Order: sequence, then C-alpha cells, then structure tokens
Amino acid sequence: MTFLAPAFWIGLTLAALPILIHLLGRRRLKKQPFSSLEFLRRLQTKRMRKLRLKQILLLILRTLAVLALALAFLRPALQTAGFAGAGSSATVIVADQSASMSARRGEEVPVDRATEIAQAIWRAGGEVGLVTADATGDRDIAPREANGEVPRWLRQFETDGRAASFAPALHRAARYLEESDAASKEIIVLSDFAGAAPDSLPELADDITLWRMPLAGDDIPNLAITGMRLGEVMLRPGATGTMNVSVQQFGGRESIPVLVTITLDGRVVAEGELTVPESGAVEQAYSFRVPESGQHVGRIELDLTDALLADNTHHFVLTVPGERSILLVGDDFGALRYAELALNPEGKSTVFDVTVRPGPLRNVARLDNYDAVVYAGAVSPSQADARRLKQFTDGGGGLWLVLGENADLAAWSRTVLPEFGFGGLVEGGARGVREWDTLNRDHPALNGLLEGEGRYDKPSVARVYTVTGGSGTEALVRLSDGTAFLLERTDSAGRVWLTPSAMDTEWTDWPVSGVFAPMLQQGVLWLAGAQPQAGEIACGDPILWPVPDGTGRSSGEVIAPQDQRLSAEPAFRGGRQVWITPDTRWPGSYELQVDEKTVNLAAANVPVSESDLSASQSGWPGSELRIPEDETLADALTQARVGREMTPWLLLIALLALIAETLVARDKKQSAPERDAVPVAGER
Repeated sequence: MTFLAPAFWIGLTLAALPILIHLLGRRRLKKQPFSSLEFLRRLQTKRMRKLRLKQILLLILRTLAVLALALAFLRPALQTAGFAGAGSSATVIVADQSASMSARRGEEVPVDRATEIAQAIWRAGGEVGLVTADATGDRDIAPREANGEVPRWLRQFETDGRAASFAPALHRAARYLEESDAASKEIIVLSDFAGAAPDSLPELADDITLWRMPLAGDDIPNLAITGMRLGEVMLRPGATGTMNVSVQQFGGRESIPVLVTITLDGRVVAEGELTVPESGAVEQAYSFRVPESGQHVGRIELDLTDALLADNTHHFVLTVPGERSILLVGDDFGALRYAELALNPEGKSTVFDVTVRPGPLRNVARLDNYDAVVYAGAVSPSQADARRLKQFTDGGGGLWLVLGENADLAAWSRTVLPEFGFGGLVEGGARGVREWDTLNRDHPALNGLLEGEGRYDKPSVARVYTVTGGSGTEALVRLSDGTAFLLERTDSAGRVWLTPSAMDTEWTDWPVSGVFAPMLQQGVLWLAGAQPQAGEIACGDPILWPVPDGTGRSSGEVIAPQDQRLSAEPAFRGGRQVWITPDTRWPGSYELQVDEKTVNLAAANVPVSESDLSASQSGWPGSELRIPEDETLADALTQARVGREMTPWLLLIALLALIAETLVARDKKQSAPERDAVPVAGER
C-alpha cells in the first residue's frame, strides 16, 4: 500500500480524541452512606455489564470513524501489478500514426481516438512526451511538464503511409524515461495493433511500466492492391504490353466485384472489372499500349470505398528502356559471335547497342559505360578481373557468366565464382545427351519462352559443368538429370546469371535453337535492370537515386507527392555513389530534379502489412490499460500508477461508523431512566 497525501499523517493523532474524551468523562465514584443495603440488591449485575459493553462499543465506533476519516485524507492506494510508485510521474506516449490508424472502424477512426486520449493524459499532469511508432522518430517530442493548455503537438495526430515500427519506438521511449527522476515511469502505447506483433521487442528497465491501449475493436474487412508486374521483360514503344495487377481481400466474408483503372502520365490506358474472393487474392492481366521510351508515372485505382482508402491506389514508375549498352567480352570467339547475332541481328537492333571485345577483360578500359556484360569463355580469370566484375554489379550492372571448353575450373572456383557467392566447379557427370527438363516460367525473363505446343524445341545438352555449393542461388533451368544449366544470384544492386556450359554446338544445341535469341534478349534486358517497378518502394524506405551523369558530388532536390521539397544527399551504398532521400512518408510519385529539370522518378506505396486490419494483441508486451465505464482516464491512470485508491471505501467506513454510533447512543439514552431509577424505602 502507498499513500498519495503523506503530509496528512498528523491527522491520525485525532483518532486518540475519543479515547481521551472517554477517559476524562468517566464518572468518579463517591462514597454515599446508606441506611440499608436493601436497595443495592435490586441492581442487576447483568445490566451493569451491558452498560459497560455499550460504552466500549461507542468508544470503538467513534475511534473508527475518526481513524477512517484521517486515513481518507492520506489517500491510501493498494498496489497493483502495474504499480509504479507515488509522487511525480513521467509518461511517454507511443502513438501509432501508421496508415492503418486512419481506417474507419464503425463510427470511429483510431487516430482521432488516440488524439483524445493523448490530450487526457496531458491534463492528468506530470511529464508527458510523444514518440511516434516509426523507425525514424522524426516527430518525437521529449518529455515536458504537463500543465496549462494542451500543446499543438497533441491536438491532432496525422497519419502517413508508413508502417508501424514498435521496436525502435520503444527503444527511444525508454531512453527518454531513463533521464527522468520521476517516481512513476510509464510508456502508454496507443495503437490499433493491426496485424501480427513484431518478432522482437526491447526489454525495458524494471522501473518502467508498459501499458497498451487498443483503439480498434472487431476485425474490419478491407481490399488492397498488393502489387503490379509486367507480363513481358522486353518493352518496345508502340507494342502491346501486359500488366498483371494483384488485389487481395483481408477479412472479408463475400466476393466483391471491383472496377480497376490503370493510368500512365494521367491518361487511362486500361480498364476492367475483377472479382476478389472472400479473404483471398486474385491477379488479373490488363493489356496496354507501350508508350515511348523513358520513365512514366503510373497509377492503379480501385473504384471502391472501404475501411482504408490509401491502399486502393497503387503507384508505380513504368520504365520503357531506350537503347541498352551491352558488352560482349571473353576468350570464346564463337560464343561472342552467337551472342552478337542474337542481340543485334543484321546490325539493325534499336534495343541494344552491342560492343564486342574478344580477349581478356583487362582490354576493356571502363565497365560502367555498359548496362550489362556477357563474359563468355574466359579461360583463366584473375582476381583483378573478379574484383572489376563485382564492382560493376555493385553499381547496378548486370552480368552473364558463360563458361568455355578450355575453362580453368580451379581458377574460376578461386576468383570469379566465390566473389558472387556461387560454389565451385567440377566436371559434369556421365556424358550423354540430356534435354532441358524444368524452366522457371514465373521468372520475368523466362516467361513465355517455351509456351505453346511446338513453338520451340527444348534444347539438348551433351556436356555441362556442375556447380557445387553456393547457398541462396536459384536454378532457373535444370536438365533431365537435375543438373543446373542456368543459375541466378542477386548481388547488391545488380544481377548475375551463370551458365556452366560452353556456348558451343559440341556442348549443346542451345545456340542454334529457336529459344536462344529471345532468351538472350530477355535475359540481357533483365540483367540490365529493365523493370517496370524500378524506383517503386514502400513508404518509409529510403530512395537511392543513381547519380545523374555530369552532376558530380552535388545534390538534387526531390518533389514529394504533396509538393514537399526534400533533399537528395550524396552517399555511398554497396561501393557506389548514390543520392539518398530518406523521408518517404507519403504514397505517390517522387521526382528528382537537377537544375529544375526532372531527371528521375520513383514511387512509394503503403506497405501491404498495413492493409490487414485484423486487431490482435497476442504476442504484445505490457498490460492492457482499460477505462471502466464509470471512471475517467484520470482514474485509470491513477490506478495504473499507484494502484486502486481506497479513499471512497474509507469514507464509507467512517459514515457507517457514525451511523452505528448514533444508533447505539440513542439506545443508551432510552434506557437511562430505567437504569437510574432508585427503589424507594419500603417498596417490595
């Protein structure tokens, strides 16, 4: 038990007053001579004992009434499981201002309720601070004394497109409280607790109490656009392309038809209806005319009003590549010729600018002039070659490694392959003709290559090296005996493909098959980074801008979706120079401008995790702070800080004691005449 007003301990001395008055008011015995003892025999000993008991009872009741009143002034409170101590308090509000907090749940919006509760906490007194449940803490307010008018930063919470990040928020809240000398330290989390709890949360000091206040009741169904991908890797201006749009329903109980509209640069390019199954997902393809080369701002919209409007729009940047610069280099002249004919047939390609450099890699002055490199048939690559290729992929370039007949397997296994995380090389198993058996048809660069009966014959392979080890490597093509023919790894900003076979007809008929040219074209475009989602991120993630040519180490200006002006500062990521913009709170398109000209585009969207509006507190730390219907938030906070106050019960005890004392005293007065009657001499 603790006492909220210990200064009133002096009041307990008042409990001695009834005892003192009782002692002072006792009747003193006087000697009285009697002529006879006949009258004393009529006094009943039992009645005298009853009188003494009543006097003792009156003394107890009066003492109890005074004692209860004195204790009530002390304001005692029973310590509960969340007891934090009496005296001054320091409270840090962890406010969830993520996208899901703006979802309408019945008649309430969680972010509005959070604002009301935060203001009530301020009025309750003590130190109050604000930490937003995000990774950056760009809206945090250090604890300050809660007095006077509610400050501006507590009058209205505003949500953005970011997801909630409770672990870093709780770390920051704990640091604030560690600097406080308050007796009561508490963190109050205001959130809808949508989705699952984080995998890990920090441990708090023993003197910090963690409370959570859920702001959402039942789960709310919600539709959301969860992504977009192109059906083709190779986009040609004026041709017909395909966009595959994914839509998911969270927590729904019936299928919902919805109209989907796709726009590019503000112009509608595709439209159609799809039906989203209950608590399920659907993907539907939409055809559109590919615009001219360059970057185009795209948007997909659902014609729907549901709980959360922010995820009914999906922003993207469609990149229609112009001519891609490709380098063909290596010791296998035949392989280089096959690749050149596939990428630039008859020298008329408008998609690829092909440069052929037979011989060692050291003959090439600069690799960063190219978008992708096909490194074919090198006999014995050096460690310097491996470092140059790694630096190229770190800078965003694509690399296709093709082995040759005379490859030094030990040199490859010692230099190039481990640099990219592949395993070592050994000679293949039993020689014999094997066909392509499995091909990853879901891969954007391979989609459609072998589709359609009789379109292309499956290539056959007579010889192939075996790649051993290398975790994280994906086999895109396998032979009938399970040997990998094409492997992929994503390395920093670039991609790497490995074909452990020679591009030679004595090894495989792949170079002369019908699938070779389209596979090489789509593969090189994929490696060169021709993707529609380039520049598409989740709100809250930083944008890494490739440094525009001729800008050096200067910085650019970024125009955010709501016309905010952001910076793009120089930085190094993955061994390359980039410009970085960390403040991506809002969904929409971002424009990088240099000298007031737009040189690059990016798009940000609400994270898919925010679309799931199922409220669950399982796995969350702390105790739930509830506000009973007959109490205020101040009452709940008092109980949270010091336990349940006993003052009302003490006042009730004092009142009952006074009532009982009155009844007992009244009974005493009624019996007084009978008790004081003295028999007259001669009575019988």
